Amino acid sequence: MKKGMNCLTNYLEMFLKIFEVTMDTVYALDTNSYAMLFQRPSPIALSNLESKLSNNGGIFFSLPEIVSMEIHSVLGKYRRGGSKTGREKCPRKIFENEDVSICSNTFAVDTRPKLKEKVYKGMLKLLKDIENGNGDIKSTSIPLTSEAIEAGKKILIQYSHRFSFGSHDALVAGMIYIERLKGNNIVLVTSDKSLKAVCREENICVFDPNMLEG
Repeated sequence: MKKGMNCLTNYLEMFLKIFEVTMDTVYALDTNSYAMLFQRPSPIALSNLESKLSNNGGIFFSLPEIVSMEIHSVLGKYRRGGSKTGREKCPRKIFENEDVSICSNTFAVDTRPKLKEKVYKGMLKLLKDIENGNGDIKSTSIPLTSEAIEAGKKILIQYSHRFSFGSHDALVAGMIYIERLKGNNIVLVTSDKSLKAVCREENICVFDPNMLEG
C-alpha cells in the first residue's frame, strides 16, 4: 500500500511539473517596465522585454491595477516638466571645523523638458487603447483585491527591515503572490533590486529585461 502511494505521489509531482511548464506564461509589468514601452529613444532592454511579450505579431502582458494608476503619475511628472529655475538648495550636512551644519550652497540641476500637450494626449489615448485591448499592444488587468492588499501588507511587514522597498512595490508583489496562489503561471517583470529580492523570498518568478539570460 505504501509503495502504491509513493508511486501515485511521484506521478502527481511529475504531472504538476509538466503542467507548470506547458501552461502559458503571463508576464506582469511593474511601473518602470511598463514605462519602457513608451521611452524614446528606446532603451536597450526593450528588445529583451518584447521578446517575452510578443505573440502572433502583437504585444501581450498583464498589468497590476496599481501600476496602471502609477503610470499616470509618471506621465504627469513629464507633462509638468522640471523646475524652471534649475536650482536646488543642498540638503547635505557638512563639517565646519568640529561642528556639523546644513550646507548653504545651491546646486544646479538639469531641467526636465515639459511634455507637449499633443504628445501627452496621444500618450493618454495609447494607454487607454492598451488597457482596453485595442491595437497591437494589449494588456489584461490584475485587480487590487482585499486579498492582494493583505498579502502586500504582510510582505511589507516581513521584509521592509531587510530590503529598501515601499508600499507600492509591496502591493505589486502582493498582487502577483495572490495570482500565483490561484494557479496562474505569472512572472513579474522588474529590474528593481529590492523588489527582486522580495520576490525570491516569496518564490515569485521574476524576469529582469536589463539582465541577459544565460
